[in-house]
Order: sequence, then C-alpha cells, then structure tokens
Amino acid sequence: VAFLDPVAAHLETRESGGSWAESLRIDDNCLVNSIHPSWSWNMFMAGPTFTSLVCPSNSVDEVRQQALIDAAGARVASKGINDYYSGSWVAISTITLNGDLRRAAQRRPAPDGAGRDWREPPVWEGSHTSPLRSHPCPGPVATTTTTTLEGPGGCSSSSEDCRGTGCCLDAGYTCYEKNEYWASCRQSCQPGEENPTDDPEYRSPWTCAIIGPGGSTTTSTTTTTSTGTVVNPAPGQVFVTGTVGSGKARLFEFINALSDQPIPGSGARAVHSSGGAAGGVVSESQGYGLLLTGAMLASLGPSDADRPKILDYTYEMFLGWRRMCERSKEDGSCQDDEGFQCGGKQFPCLPHWKFDDDLTGIIGKGAAPDGDADALAGMLLAVLSLEKASAPPSWLDEVGQWAYDTCKQFYMSSTVSSSSGNHRIVKLGSCWGGWGGQGQNPSYHAPGVYRLCRNYMKSYDVKYGETAQEGENFESKWNKLISTTYKMFGATQCDSTGLIPNWAKIYEEGQSLRAEMGFSGSGTPGAEYGSEASRAVWRVALDFLLFPNEAGEA
Repeated sequence: VAFLDPVAAHLETRESGGSWAESLRIDDNCLVNSIHPSWSWNMFMAGPTFTSLVCPSNSVDEVRQQALIDAAGARVASKGINDYYSGSWVAISTITLNGDLRRAAQRRPAPDGAGRDWREPPVWEGSHTSPLRSHPCPGPVATTTTTTLEGPGGCSSSSEDCRGTGCCLDAGYTCYEKNEYWASCRQSCQPGEENPTDDPEYRSPWTCAIIGPGGSTTTSTTTTTSTGTVVNPAPGQVFVTGTVGSGKARLFEFINALSDQPIPGSGARAVHSSGGAAGGVVSESQGYGLLLTGAMLASLGPSDADRPKILDYTYEMFLGWRRMCERSKEDGSCQDDEGFQCGGKQFPCLPHWKFDDDLTGIIGKGAAPDGDADALAGMLLAVLSLEKASAPPSWLDEVGQWAYDTCKQFYMSSTVSSSSGNHRIVKLGSCWGGWGGQGQNPSYHAPGVYRLCRNYMKSYDVKYGETAQEGENFESKWNKLISTTYKMFGATQCDSTGLIPNWAKIYEEGQSLRAEMGFSGSGTPGAEYGSEASRAVWRVALDFLLFPNEAGEA
C-alpha cells in the first residue's frame, strides 16, 4: 500500500500501552525537517494522521494495527469540539475511524443507463470490466467463532435483512438469523429468545444462527459479541474502531459549536473559523460542514431517527456554500476565462476563500481547492446516497446539478497542465499556484474526490451535462489528474516515515515529477509536517475508502 503503509508503520513506533509519543520521527534524507509540536494532542495533526490506520498495512501485524486504531480512537474521543481547527478534525477523524465514511461509500445509488455503478472504474474501449464492488468490512462475530465474514456486495445496516450479505456495516454487530425469512445485524443474540425491539406483531423466537458469506450459517450456543473492536480484516478491507465514539454525536457537537444561520429569512448555515489564516467563514470551514453532513447522511439507513434532521443540515450547509459562490461573481474569482459553470452559468462554482461571518462581505479573493474538494465530497456523497430514496428531498436535483457543474469548474479553473501536456496538477487555487516556483501544497490534492467527479460526470452527463458525451470526454482528463497527484505524493513523501511537507515546489522531468523546498504559505513552515501536510493522509485514506479496488497507490 504505497502512501498509507509507511505512515501506519511509523505510528506503530509512536504508541505504547495506549499512549502516544510526543514527537514523530524525522528522516534526514527527505524534504521534512521538522514536526509541529505536540502532534498527538493537536487534533488537526493527530486526527488526519490517525486515519492512515483504516487501511491494512503491509508492515503492521493485524492484531497490532487494531490496537493502534483503538488507541487512536480513544485519543480522539478524549477531545471536545471547542475550536475550529482541532474541533473540525475531531469530527472528521471520528467518522473516518468508526466506519461512518466506509458506510457512506458502500451506499449504492441506482446505476446509470448502461447499468454501471457510480463507483465502477471506467470501462476502456475494447476491454471488459466487471462492476466494482467495495470490499465489505466484517463486523464482530461470536467470540467462539474465528471466521471472517465477507459478503459479496456490501454489508447490511441494522435495519436491513442481512441474509444475502452475511456482514454488518456497524462495528460491534453480527448478522443473526431469526428464521428462514429474516436475519438482521445485532450486537448480541440468545437462541430461543424473542428480540424486545421487534414489532409486537412479528415477535417470535430467534435461532441466532450466524449468517456468513453467501448466506452460510454457523450455529453457536455462545453468542456474546465484543464491542469497540472488529474482526481483523483481510488485506484490502478496512479497520474501524468503536473507541472513537459516535459520528452523529460529533456532527451535532460540531454544528452547535461552530455554525449558525446568520442571514435573516434564509436557511443558509455558515461554519465559522478561527486561528491562523482563518477567521470569519472560509471555504475550508464551509467545506468541512458540507463534508460532515453529506457523509453522515450517506452513512445512515433509511429508518434512522436522525435522518430528517441531517437532511436539513446538509441542505443548509449547501445553501451557505451556494451563497458564497453567488457572492463571488463580481470580480477576482479567476474563473472568468473558463466561464462560470453554476446557476445556469451565472456564477462561479468555486467561491472566494474568505467571507465575513454573515456571508456577505468578501475578505479574501480567489478559490482554495482544499475547501472546494471537501465541499464536493459532501455534495456528491449526499446526492448519490439519495438516488434510490423512495421520497427524495425537493432539493436533490438542485444540489445534483450544482455538484456536477462544480466538478467541471474545478477541473477547468483549479488545475493546470504541464508544459509537455503529460501531467496535470491541482493549483493552490483558481488564481495562483501550479508548477515550479508557483508553489504546491500536497494536502490540497484529493484523488478520491477526483474519482468521484470522473464517475459522477460519466454517469450523470445525460441528466446534468451540456452533452450526453461530456462525462466520457472528461474521463481521461480526470485520470491524468489522479495519476499526477500520486506522482506528486511520491516526489514529496519521506520513504521511511511516510510524512510529507506542508509546502513544496514541483517540477516535471519527463514522465516523472521532482520536488524541492523553498516555498511556503499561510504562515506555516514549508519543510514541516504540520497542520497543512497532515490533511493529505486523510485525503488519501478517503480515496482508499471510496475506491478500494482502484486506489492501489493509496
């Protein structure tokens, strides 16, 4: 596992008995020459770095990796959401470590007209590619059982019949049989007893046979399950932990602590930032809000009691984002040359990076791709999860169109080709950055979001595109961007520690890329593994969670 493996191996040397070392190691033979102080207590550092542990490491024993992610979850759980930078990453790392993002990735929408799933890798002309299936993540089985459960097409929520999958989305749950007609995911089961949560009309004794892959069953007289841990996954599957706590609880804490609805008569919700270059509402903070609400919405089953509330929060965050885009129309967006793509081509899809607290006054002009990519992830996960909804919200097509157009605007306005045309790289924003001395921030690169956009545009160009072939025309462009992204990571990452610098300069050398120091921004040292650089670990982990069959370089 190219990028995440050395990070996980590095973390193994930093943990002992649930405690984390005060510093990470420095490799003198790479670009990183310093570590932000107290990394393990600063959640804007520790949170994203810990997410490397969701991906099975080639270098860490499975039992040891589960202990590491449990310790990481406990550290995150010990922190509250009291400020913007750390608080945001408490919430984001929680939904990553506890499996919520994995569940969001496994919620499948309706296929497109060609019968393809939106997460399926592209089918190249002259080839035959079968539909992508996510790696199902096994939940805990009875303590007397050692079999790893692996369903053929994704795992089931606690409200679904799990006979066909044999595995559960939620950590701590096992697929238990009630009778020949029904099985569901529960934390424990006693043979011959009724489940008090069953509808009284259908309450009857359970056999409690454990349903395995393909519907195979294992009868066990001991059915106590463990909590807070999961069965160690096979290679390519996902580690999660229950020690980190509830993603929904953290989302609500984030919303209560950092957001409000500042515009009278509008449902738009703003996420307020503070510290460093932040202050007011920045596209990064609003992007975090959309990411968290959209991902949590996608992770929920249709009968979840909090689903209506999170549906509302998701749209409120979108309205805040849309307002930022609309207010960015007049000047300085640097999207004029390519043409505005959103709102019927009236508005730029990528907002100015900084507004005042009521989303009215512009403080900092130009778009920033980190916040733009996070907002895209939230919009796309939300929209795709609603495609099969029996009663979709009235705003589904509005957000679906805006997400499609934003994918296109992002590619056109926030990426730039190399002089040879062999590579295409994400800039520092719509107005600056790129190759060589123009500067790069490795943490701005989000390969999982680029794959989402590629597949979404290809699947929904008939509905949202300018032509029915628009998505196909963009496919190779997105692939080049993804390939360049991983070459950039390869050029900047330290081999022995897995760390990358906050900033760098990237040069093209034939079919390869070369990185050097001598560039910095946002008041953070260029050669430091700090608050900028650490986010790249999470962005690569997201790529693995969304596209486990395709993201081998993750």
